[in-house]
Amino acid sequence: MEALGCQGYVHSTESMACLEGPGIRFLVFLSGCPSRCVYCENPDTWSTTAGSLCSVRSVLEKVRRTLPYMGMPPCPTSIDDLARECASRSDSSTTYRDMLLARDEAAEGPPPSRGGLSVSGGEPLTQHTFAASIMSACKRLWGMHTVLETTGRCSLPRVVYPEVLPWTDLVLLCIKGTRREKYESITRVSGGWDHMLSFLTTLHQMRKPWWCRYVVLPGHTDSREDVDALLELCVEHGKGLVTEEQPQAPSERTLGRVECLAYHNLGEFKWHELNEPYPLADVPQCNHDDVRRVCEWIREGLRSHGMGDVAVTGDD
Repeated sequence: MEALGCQGYVHSTESMACLEGPGIRFLVFLSGCPSRCVYCENPDTWSTTAGSLCSVRSVLEKVRRTLPYMGMPPCPTSIDDLARECASRSDSSTTYRDMLLARDEAAEGPPPSRGGLSVSGGEPLTQHTFAASIMSACKRLWGMHTVLETTGRCSLPRVVYPEVLPWTDLVLLCIKGTRREKYESITRVSGGWDHMLSFLTTLHQMRKPWWCRYVVLPGHTDSREDVDALLELCVEHGKGLVTEEQPQAPSERTLGRVECLAYHNLGEFKWHELNEPYPLADVPQCNHDDVRRVCEWIREGLRSHGMGDVAVTGDD
């Protein structure tokens, strides 16, 4: 499996993450980000060479040690032996995946809940080949559930999206703003709005499940106008797709959750360490009432569009 030798820069990893997708997850933060968001809590990930140069094999060795914590059986087989088995089989599978599938089929009731792999950043699409290689290896060797946390921004969408998204089970899409001028004032770069819309369109066309992540920033993203514009995006790109073949039976909606994240300044010290002025020094942190108000507006709007079963979190 050639992907094992692929190299890229990893800023850091977490072995027991629980906020970047369902279940307990192994979380990889890739280095590099073209945006300069005003509330960024990890500006130390901006440089494409931040962190350590790693191979896919070295990342997978860490993942393998944490499999039992994600609700998966231990895997005594080495990465290289698994890769050789995968390459030799016509179905590109492994004995481990066969065993996992058999266990799920034998279980009474629904299959057991499992975590998986989440790839974040920075902006992971900055290192799209490295990200795709990690995710594809985890799926092919262990049948692992994969999550991509992204803004959708990349230099070559026609190349990047087909490379990464086939190996992605769930996308956590960070929507920075709900109108072009607001989006670009928050990210402090041009073009991001168009990339985000293009990415949303691709997710909708591929019927790829996604969650919306939205930072509630006082005075910037918390007005009723902001929320109404967010709802337009979520409804347009998250509802069931009507096709010519089945005009009366739209496909299952792809939007599964809207996560409202309260703005905080816990990463401000990192800006100072990088000798960067913190743009929001005079902006108060978001309080629970602010988030609760935004969540209620979103729930109300989703219900009005027949999407009341979409989870809205952040005020619990």
